[in-house]
Amino acid sequence: MDGPMQKNQQQKNPWDTNGDGKMSLSEANNWYRTGDGKAVTLDASKIDLNNVNTKGWVKGKTYNVQTLVNSSDGRVLGNITVKYLGNNQVSILADTYNFEQHGKFTDSPFRNAATVLGKWAAGEGQQYQINFKGINTIIRPKGYDFTKDLK
Repeated sequence: MDGPMQKNQQQKNPWDTNGDGKMSLSEANNWYRTGDGKAVTLDASKIDLNNVNTKGWVKGKTYNVQTLVNSSDGRVLGNITVKYLGNNQVSILADTYNFEQHGKFTDSPFRNAATVLGKWAAGEGQQYQINFKGINTIIRPKGYDFTKDLK
């Protein structure tokens, strides 16, 4: 995708160095270092939430979702908050890209260790807000055993 369309895409999303509309860890860290704290907007439909189990969720309620270990976007997003819209659809609430520790280190040692490593890898920078547009439809992986959700 060369030419004016690619140039317009890069002007529209200067953080998106490869033009795919998804934020990789290297893009997130680069924007942390060079984006001067300017917010970014991501397409919610491109976020990998397919391992999220919405069983028991109530339409209109918000839920905290840990993406670090079960999502291809987890190293960028970590924990996110979603609003359940029904029918396995969610909107994703705005979040901040930063490296803050939650509680005491021992309260969540895996998460907080990942935060320390992430900060080390990112280097010096400025936190920024990540906004999400649109909705995400969670599609359970093929061959998913739904009977385990009944236990």
